Amino acid sequence: MTLPLPSEQWAKLASLQAPPAIGDVWNVPKEYVRFHGGKPRRCVLVWLEPAETPVRAHLIAGTGTSGPPPRIVVEANDDNGLDKKTYFKFQDPVEELDIVELKLVATRVGQLSEAERAQINAAIAASNLVALKQLVKGNGS
Repeated sequence: MTLPLPSEQWAKLASLQAPPAIGDVWNVPKEYVRFHGGKPRRCVLVWLEPAETPVRAHLIAGTGTSGPPPRIVVEANDDNGLDKKTYFKFQDPVEELDIVELKLVATRVGQLSEAERAQINAAIAASNLVALKQLVKGNGS
């Protein structure tokens, strides 16, 4: 006999099947993160390339320590999958993974709120991340 899944479990299963989206928070193993510290990081997906049929994801690693802007500061909650206040600093290195690799090695743990997602393009524009800025500019965003 099988028991029906609660609706929140169905929602989690559906999110696993959904394609990666800007604002998704991923738990990325340390082997795939160049950000200092040598440990796994929660990373926020800030750009998909190309936008229509993405094959590459650009992520900003999170850290528990503050720093200079541009950054997005996110409080932990059930929706974003963070376990503490996290600072996503828009500085090098930008973690880059192809979509297949991202789905194989990392785990999507949540998503930023709509208000937090709205801050991503402004943080990119204010950053010194030239390559990422060119991608955004080339897309007309």
